[in-house]
Amino acid sequence: MGTLIKRSLQIFCILLVFGLTLELVSALYTTFSGLGFQTGTSGGFVQKQKWRNLPFQIPIKDGVIRKFRGEELVLASTFSIDDLTRRVSVLPKGNPPKFLAFLGCSFTFGVGVKDGESLPSQTQLGTGKYRVYNYGVGGASPADVLHRLMNINVSDHKEKKGVFLYSMFSGHLKRYHSRMEYIGGYGLYKTFYEKRNGDWIPSGVFKERFPLRSWLARFIFFSHTYNLIRSHLSDSFSDSELEDYVGIVKRMQTESERRNGKFVLLIWPNTNQAEELVSLLKRGKIPYLDYSKLNLHLLTNGKATIPIDGHPTAETYKVLGQKIVADLDLVFPSI
Repeated sequence: MGTLIKRSLQIFCILLVFGLTLELVSALYTTFSGLGFQTGTSGGFVQKQKWRNLPFQIPIKDGVIRKFRGEELVLASTFSIDDLTRRVSVLPKGNPPKFLAFLGCSFTFGVGVKDGESLPSQTQLGTGKYRVYNYGVGGASPADVLHRLMNINVSDHKEKKGVFLYSMFSGHLKRYHSRMEYIGGYGLYKTFYEKRNGDWIPSGVFKERFPLRSWLARFIFFSHTYNLIRSHLSDSFSDSELEDYVGIVKRMQTESERRNGKFVLLIWPNTNQAEELVSLLKRGKIPYLDYSKLNLHLLTNGKATIPIDGHPTAETYKVLGQKIVADLDLVFPSI
């Protein structure tokens, strides 16, 4: 028994030294190669609270989003919230007969840009056919988006018919399938949903439901070794995972139709496995706008993203807003 314990301790020590050495080498490599962590945080929402039956909190008042690198403030952007907890968009000219409700995460909300520069606002500037509304919620998962949609009343809009547009990118697949980058990062305190009989039921937050898994994800996520490995691997999802994701998109389409609206999915530029997604969307008869192959770097003269955190710029939103206006008429010619 003594020999077994001694041998086990030796193996443990060898693995510990190997792990520490690997972490040190990874830290040096990521630092000098430019792959190191960017220290930053977002905050400054004036107030968040539950709204109607939403299982997560959203900003209910005007506020400021601040980003830091260390102690240095590198970005501060204000936002305005209306009485129905939507981010304020520019007003249309005249009285459009239809609504266009944008759903999604921070890419829809417009983190880092002014109210009049967000994707919904840029779309509004190009159309007199729709009154545009911004229902984006920073950090939202697909299940969050579904519940946000389910809490929209038709009476919230002066226009009684229109289009619900859900904007997604690769990160939504990670959030839906609870990948390491999501749980180990800001997803730690996000709502966990259980799928039961075709419904996505909120069941606490990740940290409370899965304390051990959450701790392990957090530990691994902030290791230089994981950071190095992740930088050399592309994210991929199985056929069944993509089908499961399209299942919740189909549910969004159903909920949109219950609210006198058409539904369309917008696939962001550079979204992984877009072709597979499009094939499944066609099979499910779900309208879509596939922008996955757009070269935003070229179309925005190299100003596609905010350097500090990679969120889209006003230039990107302008390019996409113009395309949405033109393409919606092709998708829904008779609306």
